[in-house]
Amino acid sequence: MQDIKIGAINLLTFTVSFSNIEQWLKITLLVVVNVQTKVPRAFVKDGEIVLNLSYSATKDLRIENDAVTFSARFGGASQNLYVPMDAVRGLSLIH
Repeated sequence: MQDIKIGAINLLTFTVSFSNIEQWLKITLLVVVNVQTKVPRAFVKDGEIVLNLSYSATKDLRIENDAVTFSARFGGASQNLYVPMDAVRGLSLIH
């Protein structure tokens, strides 16, 4: 499972490097929230959150071997997010 996840994240890293990607692809990440995960708790439902990783929804998106970090707006307020790789449960690429 970890190899598949890392492979998908590597594909995502390649994909999001193109700023026009959002015109034809929506990228979301399903995250299980734990004590190490830094996400806006008000948007967590049943211990999970779905995050939009599209170019227009994020700022300073960094996908590394140990975590995904970026800034995003929630309820109009910018927040810095930290998602450790072990909290990632799924990746969705929707055309």
